[in-house]
Amino acid sequence: GLSVQPYAQLLDQEFWEQVPDEKKREVLTSDEAWCVPPRNVRSFLEELLRRGEVKTANEILLRYCACIALEDREARRSTAIGLTDLAEFYGSGDGSVLMESIRRLGNQLAVEREPELQTLVSAAFVRLSQEAASKCSYNAMFQALSSLDKLETERPGSTQSLRPRIGAEDRMPEFIEDSIRTGEIADGMIEILQCMPRATLYYISNRFGRCGFREDCALLANIVRHLGDQSIRSLEQTLETAPPSEAIETVGLLSLLSSDAVERVLPVRLAQWPRTAHDRAVRQLSAASADRRARLLVTLFDSLDPFIQPLAVDEMGMTGHADCISKLLDILGDVRKSEYLRLKAVEALGRLRAQAASVPLRQILDARQVWRWVYPTELRIAALQSLMRIDPVMALDKLANSGLERRELTFEPTDPEPGSSVIRQRRYARLKLSQPVTATTTLVRENFKIVVPELNLGGGFGISDRHVAPGTLLPLKFSGGGRAIKAQVLIRGARPQALAFEFVDIDLENRQRLRKVLLGLGIQPQDSTVGNRTHRRGRVALQKQ
Repeated sequence: GLSVQPYAQLLDQEFWEQVPDEKKREVLTSDEAWCVPPRNVRSFLEELLRRGEVKTANEILLRYCACIALEDREARRSTAIGLTDLAEFYGSGDGSVLMESIRRLGNQLAVEREPELQTLVSAAFVRLSQEAASKCSYNAMFQALSSLDKLETERPGSTQSLRPRIGAEDRMPEFIEDSIRTGEIADGMIEILQCMPRATLYYISNRFGRCGFREDCALLANIVRHLGDQSIRSLEQTLETAPPSEAIETVGLLSLLSSDAVERVLPVRLAQWPRTAHDRAVRQLSAASADRRARLLVTLFDSLDPFIQPLAVDEMGMTGHADCISKLLDILGDVRKSEYLRLKAVEALGRLRAQAASVPLRQILDARQVWRWVYPTELRIAALQSLMRIDPVMALDKLANSGLERRELTFEPTDPEPGSSVIRQRRYARLKLSQPVTATTTLVRENFKIVVPELNLGGGFGISDRHVAPGTLLPLKFSGGGRAIKAQVLIRGARPQALAFEFVDIDLENRQRLRKVLLGLGIQPQDSTVGNRTHRRGRVALQKQ
């Protein structure tokens, strides 16, 4: 059971240890370096690195690799085997030695004619290339891919087995994630990604939709720009012709790279797509700049599913851009629209401080029919809250004769935070309940319950033993004392035994009941500020409403 070295090896190792360092250095920097067994080269390199003699170690590594081109067949054979054993040393340092060694191996691979030596040189080439990939030495990896291209030109078909073994494409997601983690594109990485543009574009398109911060989205868009105009045209073609599940993933990227294409193509395609794709489109547009987002949302609005339109109106208000005001006033004045959608338009106009909305908001507050108010209480509350933002003096004057209590104004829409890097900010402050409420699904094949400890006027977070896919529309009935509260929600984030949801439709009578439940059970709302929502905090998807 013991591992015992052959006696000849023991003698050889003992002899090597007795050789003076100068003689070791002399032989390892000569054309006879291949004669030294790799284990002895390794021990000397380790000693040099311990002493900090990096320059000498690099000189030995380059000289050893140069033996791969010697005329002596045995020299080439021993060198190829030794390079495989010493690959980790080539991967240390700044990568220049690794890049040069890969170049020499690639050149030898192109001229080597003996099948056995081709196999050994290929193995050494792959091993050093893998070392470059594991150390994220992009320049060395680019050299490996360039060598393969040159080899393919000279000997067509000879690289088919080598490319998969190098694993550059398999590690591409790791390279991109490293860039997201560091916040910058490393030197040489773009050249690597340009060698596999289709795989890179596919990964970035899908990764973009999972980004929660503007810096990450901007970095991914910047990578695509570096891939060239052809990559942007490829995204545009995907949006125009691909199935909904694939095409929708390009919307966010194109909103940054080619918003004109989104404005031209998406309204036409939305008519052919299911509701889940409409929801995904609106959420992807959150990554665009405020002016582009405002213009695109106005253009797309009439093409959106009715359940998604309230979310788009919310997003218009969160842009902080005046280009949305005209469209929001049209929605508010259209009596054919649902009351919930018109309420959302009122909230958005308040977020935008739209002076043009002052008159219709006052009309909502003042309109009476004999003994009662014309408009529902919830719409009047929203109108007063928005008027508080637009004209505080007039709003306070209206409050006195509105029949509304200050307590009813407690839960108001939040304003967008210009300095926040979060893509989709909360529409209302987070609210933990003093005791959870129970929601039950209705009109589904197998109804189930959701225990909701966090709830506000925009949505909530619940616990359930059922997994529900994000984007699913669910009818819910909340029990909160007195009459049940009915609403339609979209599932947002989902993880084991937990899910987040967002209201997409609720009549205003039910919304008033919800407000009363929150007033009775809600603990002081938690402020959402730039300071307490920093980059890469936990449970982002589950916190946003």
